[in-house]
Amino acid sequence: MRAQLRRPMPWLVTASMLAAMATVLALRDADWMGDPLWGQETIGVAQGLMLPLLAGAAAIVGWQDIQGLLTLIPDARLRLKHLCATLAVWAVPVVVLYAVANLFVVLASRWTDPSIPNATPWPALTQIGGALLTFLVGYALGVVLKSWLGSVVAALLTAGVLILDRMGVIATGLAEYTASGTMLGTSANPPYFAMRLVWMVLVGAAIVALVVTGAGKRVPLAAALGVALLIGQVAFGSNDSYTVVQVRADSCTSTPVVVCAPPEFRARAEKASQIAGASAATLQALGAPTHRWFVMWQPGNDQLDNLMLIDPGKIRAPLRTRDVVSGVVAPKSCELWHAPEPPPNSWFYSAALVESYVMSELNGQSAEPYGRLLATRGSVGAHDLVLQAATALQECEPAKVPASFGLE
Repeated sequence: MRAQLRRPMPWLVTASMLAAMATVLALRDADWMGDPLWGQETIGVAQGLMLPLLAGAAAIVGWQDIQGLLTLIPDARLRLKHLCATLAVWAVPVVVLYAVANLFVVLASRWTDPSIPNATPWPALTQIGGALLTFLVGYALGVVLKSWLGSVVAALLTAGVLILDRMGVIATGLAEYTASGTMLGTSANPPYFAMRLVWMVLVGAAIVALVVTGAGKRVPLAAALGVALLIGQVAFGSNDSYTVVQVRADSCTSTPVVVCAPPEFRARAEKASQIAGASAATLQALGAPTHRWFVMWQPGNDQLDNLMLIDPGKIRAPLRTRDVVSGVVAPKSCELWHAPEPPPNSWFYSAALVESYVMSELNGQSAEPYGRLLATRGSVGAHDLVLQAATALQECEPAKVPASFGLE
């Protein structure tokens, strides 16, 4: 084992995997920072680059062994011992790579503002398990094909399986969840992750048994991979890696407009409360009623009066005034926003009109479409239409929306 650790291939391949992982984590200005679970699943995105490379390298190792050492070891127990030593040699840098990467995204997210405490060890475990299983598959292909071309076959097979799995064409349990946005309000589903790990262990054990007892036999290996794919299709037909949970939102600001959010978003809630208070005062001055209690948006509370305190695509993005104003002028507790049939166009236009009016008052300069209405209807006429639209939105009464805005 020590002699194998001195070989450059495991370390060169691991270095290449590290480069691929670092590239993926750095894409789009590392939008995952602040959301460690999103960062952990971003590591899974790099599978498409890392695992084919690992499978190809493993196939070369298998080809070299079947041409040399395995021909000198007829005993299955000695072959098993050699294969376990080879797997351990490759497992050391791979496990360290994934462990360090997951630790990095957790620490990097902890030092940002805001920082969501949602890290979990489950993605790291399945990432490591998937990498080790990929090595075994690649090694077995190198053994049975007895050619350097086995590395090409292993790499293409791995890439194809991952692509088809992520497209939903097949299900294998190998591909990670690979989130493309915030994981706020989600929690890992331990039974699903554990089932994936069990599947990986069983498939890996079957491949090891085939290699040590029937090295060079293609039909048993193909049958084993086919059965593994069939089992995966049944067990992992739907990706249930995560479930939606309601994150505590018990850190509430003071009146006149209360905004409740998880403790880690307290600073944003305070700022949003100030913007919401100014927006509510603007509507009151116009003569419209207003709502006084809001929660931070997160999965599962879409039907409550919620405000967008974060950009789901970039946690670190600053709070936007327009996002808060939008939630105040058009309360999301109104069932029209969640009805099976969309509201009429006049409802959406009313929301845009009142939002632009409030933004105009807050910023001291005209915003569209209110500016266009002001130019065509004058101050009094524009204010009357805005008041009607604002009242309809606050009371969730589409019948009160102005029949015409005079912009036709």
